[in-house]
Amino acid sequence: MLRRVPVRLVLFALLTFMIPIVLTACAGGADNPQSTIDPAGAAADEIVDIYSLIWWLAVVVFVLVEGALIFAIFKFRNNKKLINGRLRRRFTETHGWRSSGR
Repeated sequence: MLRRVPVRLVLFALLTFMIPIVLTACAGGADNPQSTIDPAGAAADEIVDIYSLIWWLAVVVFVLVEGALIFAIFKFRNNKKLINGRLRRRFTETHGWRSSGR
């Protein structure tokens, strides 16, 4: 008796083989190289400028968040008040929600 193949497996196999084929169709070849690093044209220059601005803003936000995380880890690593068995109750009381009594 033939076993039925799961739909997820079929979709995964199709996507696994189709994505590289589609991406190679977008390659352009040696006569038409595409590059985001070397823009050509006024509109492309503006796009690269905006992209660079957004990139560096994201880097600044990442560094600030990671710095705050590292600071919090070292500042509160020995604080026993933050760690107890009533985490659900503490969370619900802190955020103003009623506890379910469990």
